[in-house]
Amino acid sequence: IEMIVAGINRILIPTADVEWNAIRNKRQFDVLATVGVGPYRVLIAFEVKHKKRKISVDTIDAFVTKAKDLGAQKAVIVSTSGFQIGCKSVAKKHSIDLFTLKFSSDSKPSLAGKAFLVFQNSGRPAANEMPEFYDEGEELGNVIEHLWLHYADGTKSEVPNEPSQMQYYVQNTKTKDGATLEEIVLQQPAIEQTRDNSERCRITVDTDISPPDKYAFRAGTITEIEFEVAVRVGRVVTGNMRIEPSSFPPNVIYRDITTDTSFTTPVNHLPVGPNRLEAGSFYFSYYPLRYYYCDSINDEDMMRLILVESFQNGQLFQIGMRQRSMFSRFYLPVLDASILKRLQSRLDTWQATMDEDDP
Repeated sequence: IEMIVAGINRILIPTADVEWNAIRNKRQFDVLATVGVGPYRVLIAFEVKHKKRKISVDTIDAFVTKAKDLGAQKAVIVSTSGFQIGCKSVAKKHSIDLFTLKFSSDSKPSLAGKAFLVFQNSGRPAANEMPEFYDEGEELGNVIEHLWLHYADGTKSEVPNEPSQMQYYVQNTKTKDGATLEEIVLQQPAIEQTRDNSERCRITVDTDISPPDKYAFRAGTITEIEFEVAVRVGRVVTGNMRIEPSSFPPNVIYRDITTDTSFTTPVNHLPVGPNRLEAGSFYFSYYPLRYYYCDSINDEDMMRLILVESFQNGQLFQIGMRQRSMFSRFYLPVLDASILKRLQSRLDTWQATMDEDDP
């Protein structure tokens, strides 16, 4: 959420130097923006709150002191849950701006500006047929949000819960009789279709499983499948092609509650990353989740990126590509050691395959 607020303000204040998770005087600030106005420098401090309850007056009072100690000329509080009664008057007294941050999937799906792989139902585009898709509106449906495998030796592993990753693993993990995890789970009856209903379900099994790779969970004998299913609002999209759902990102709505004006943009359009990628490092993007390796940057400022891990329609896609370094801010560095280890292994395998095919 802090990165999203930073990305929004990089767009709204294009001349500003915007940082997130900044440290000043041994204190942490969610977002800081430094703006040059003629010969002057204006510092704006942001407090970002992602809580279930609305923000209280006490929170505003505390941030007044924190921003003043920093020497900020402007203070802004951003909340995903809104503000309690009385916050507006206190904020006005101290010249603090209050914003809300919301996510919405109400926008119509569009292929404009998208870069994702499309397949005809036949697996190959017809020569005289253009890709088409249709928005059929919203409806309630069951969504598996978490899934755990219980092994015969008493251990337990969770299947990755990011939607495109989960789809890949449940469709490609097979039992000894050839069934997939998805086929076993889908045999269970749907839960009652009431908004935000959720249930924890268990299926007793006794079978060996073989996952498609070694990175998420191991092969072995499982005795139980446990999963959490919830009723969510989904948008139904049909057409003459296969569609990867994660390619339709939600909009983020940034609203000034004093003036009731707002800024709206697809969340994946936000420049949240560094000014320039470093060759030899891994990066990722959200909506959809994709992992990349920056192989090199040439004298013409063109980056050679390798899409190391991308799950689409239950398949793993990898590809080499080139892109101008001006788009670096749409990628974030991978910092998690276990993810870095997995990505390095996938990269090594991909590069070995490429070397064999192209001596």
